[in-house]
This record gives sequence, structure tokens and C-alpha cells, in this order.
Amino acid sequence: MAVRVIKFKTLEKNLSGRAGWKELLCPSAGSVLALLIGRDGCPGCVKFKPAFEKLARAFAGRRGRPAKFARIHISCPGGSMTESIRAKKLLGHYFYPTAVVLARSKDLGVFEYHRAISPSIPELQRAVTAALRAAKILAGK
Repeated sequence: MAVRVIKFKTLEKNLSGRAGWKELLCPSAGSVLALLIGRDGCPGCVKFKPAFEKLARAFAGRRGRPAKFARIHISCPGGSMTESIRAKKLLGHYFYPTAVVLARSKDLGVFEYHRAISPSIPELQRAVTAALRAAKILAGK
């Protein structure tokens, strides 16, 4: 399973007054999305990216409804932090890389199951697995 890359500018443009960024990225009941928020010039992001992609491939081979994986890429052209500041305000993170695990319930919408700054891969794997169980229960399946 490939990791979907979402440019922050595109995410920002696609938001409407009715739906927030979490609802936009995790649209169906029972779904789970593991996100990696990273930016240009971030050494931690460069180091974490291959491990995140490897984790996505590991989940692709599982039975049942697989978790989806995506990266939100924040651009810093010429070292400008303007987009990073907007992203931090919208996404609610402070440091890079930040991993977020979202799940959608049937009745209450999207909830944030896990958030961590540069988590270990085993920690992120446990969070995604637990979110899949919770999402299944909350989707009434």
C-alpha cells in the first residue's frame, strides 16, 4: 500500500466551512488513517519517512479493512516558515515529524486516537492496531 502524499496547500484549499481537515481525510465509518506531518528541511522527517512507508506496507498485507497511510507535506520555499505556521495553527502540531492516528465512528465522526512527536515505529504500529479495533466497534461492525 502506498503512502498518499498530501500537500498542505492542497488540503487547505479543499477545506470547506462544513468539514474540518480530519473529516476530509477520514471520510467513512470504520476507517483509520495514520498521518505523518512533515516539512521541507526537517532531518527527523527525512529519517522517519522510510520507516513510515515500511509500516504502511506491513499493514497492506493484513486481512480485513486495512488502515490507510498518508503524509502531509509542508513546503518551506526559500526557508520561509509561513506555510509551517499556518499548518501548525490548522493541524494543531508543534514539532516535526508528528504522527497522528485518526479513526471515524458511525455516529460521532472522526476522533484522534493517537498523536506523538517522532514516535517509535512499534508505538505507532500499536496505535494503528488499537485504532482499527476501536473503529470497527464504533462503526457497528
